[in-house]
Amino acid sequence: MKAAGAGHHQVVSILLAQPSVVLFSQDKSGRSALDWARIGDKRKSILLLEKAMEKDITSQRAAEFGKIKHQELMRTIERNQRYYELLIKFTTENNLVEVMKLVDNVPFDRKEYLETLVALELPHDPPETPYFIDVETDQGATPLMLACAQAEVINVEKVRTNERTNERLEDGKN
Repeated sequence: MKAAGAGHHQVVSILLAQPSVVLFSQDKSGRSALDWARIGDKRKSILLLEKAMEKDITSQRAAEFGKIKHQELMRTIERNQRYYELLIKFTTENNLVEVMKLVDNVPFDRKEYLETLVALELPHDPPETPYFIDVETDQGATPLMLACAQAEVINVEKVRTNERTNERLEDGKN
């Protein structure tokens, strides 16, 4: 702080290069190095400190954004896992109504799910937990088979459309 207030910008520059420097620390009077540089009207020190503080704030914001983005991506993985487990349950129970509610209300598609796996650098070929619609029960039943068995033409088409759309996405044919 004294170096900033005295205008020793070379010293300020050396101190700012130290990884342990705390840019926003204050002395007993509540003043920071930037405050002292401003009081002394030491323009080079002011510019160095402002630039370093701006860089620090930007870095903190980027880190926070990264954490938030990571949390959002993890929520997609967790949701897919939950939908996958529910779809197994509903398909095993031959509960087409619940299967279709789930299929109709999932907030992400296969492409988004696979992009999430890529962004998180998780195995995605094949994924640890497949996209939820790819569920197959222990008996080999699938949502499509359930819809066909119950002669639900509209639901068969919904599941088939989802599968066809997803096949196009996997082949890279949007």
